[in-house]
Amino acid sequence: MKKIIFLFILFWFGLSNFNPAKAKEKSCVKEGFLYEYNVQKKGTWITKITPLSSKGISTLKIPKKLGGKEVVKLGSTGAKFYIGDINTNEPNPNIFGVEDSSDGDGTLVPEDVQKLVKKIKRIQIPSTVNSIALNCFSDVPDGKTINIPKGIVRGLDEEGYGFTKIKWKKITVSSQNKKYKVSNGCLLSRNGKKLYGFVQRKKKINIPEGVKTIANGGDYNGTSTIVIPKSVTKIKENAMTTKEPVTIKVSLKNKHYAVNNGSLYSKKTGRLVAAYIRDGVLDIPKVVKKVSHTGVLGLNVRLKKVIVPSSVTGVVFPYEFLEQQPLIYEFKGITPPEMLDLPGCCGFENSKIYVPKNCRETYLKKWKAVQTQNIQLNIIEQE
Repeated sequence: MKKIIFLFILFWFGLSNFNPAKAKEKSCVKEGFLYEYNVQKKGTWITKITPLSSKGISTLKIPKKLGGKEVVKLGSTGAKFYIGDINTNEPNPNIFGVEDSSDGDGTLVPEDVQKLVKKIKRIQIPSTVNSIALNCFSDVPDGKTINIPKGIVRGLDEEGYGFTKIKWKKITVSSQNKKYKVSNGCLLSRNGKKLYGFVQRKKKINIPEGVKTIANGGDYNGTSTIVIPKSVTKIKENAMTTKEPVTIKVSLKNKHYAVNNGSLYSKKTGRLVAAYIRDGVLDIPKVVKKVSHTGVLGLNVRLKKVIVPSSVTGVVFPYEFLEQQPLIYEFKGITPPEMLDLPGCCGFENSKIYVPKNCRETYLKKWKAVQTQNIQLNIIEQE
């Protein structure tokens, strides 16, 4: 009887840990790479690619067929394949099995695999592939050549931003692809009206004339100067964020956007679109009326002070500012601006807030709702 119970426990334990994807997983070696894959009804799904040569291999030519079926999908079994995908789990490595060590120091593991991935110079994706995980090429070193086949119309995430996270030496798009094209280092919609982000490193990137919308979520690093043409009429919220300070130039013929004091703003609404940090200071231009869903030109710069002119009537500062507290805020207006998002004001808690003389009580009264969030405001009147 005890033996039967023991066998039942073993069976139940095995059943509870059974992973259908793993059970169907197969592997093979081709041209110096180990491919792990699942053969499914619609085609083959490659879940992991491992370089085997200790010397490194310069070209990764992903097979068109594995397991008797065409390769249609790339990405780990725990990865997301579209925004809102709930069929995910942890860990969630890229296609090479590489991921962050979670130590908070930016180390990628396994380190030996990442070194071999770095030696790959060219990645060839077969024309059969039509689905790629959001993080398929996350943390892949810059400077490689890659192609986007005709079937990729959602690319590395909902709008293809994943391709922009890496700065490729060269990136080509199939002429039969109905969603994307590349021009002057920019990943664009096929009709050229939408910019998803930058895919190459260039000293100056001139966004192509004809682009009307600059999307958020894309990567805009890789250049020191961005030139916005007259055709741009919409820059989405939180777009245009960069790690290092970037010079923004806007065509004088553009009726919607302009630059003042290094920062990009909307001429139509007065919204601060992208904040420029100079020597640790964000000096918001006096033409700005609202600070909300703002991009930051220079996330890696240590922010120390934010100067808010009297023209600003509403604020919610970027969440990136919260990581750099305590800060000094200088509000120039006698009338306090409205707090547009109370949770977003928690950056004030450990900061010094300077206001005009005889205005402390006015600010405290106006921001009473902020204090109900258990946020203590250190408001100091300027002499």
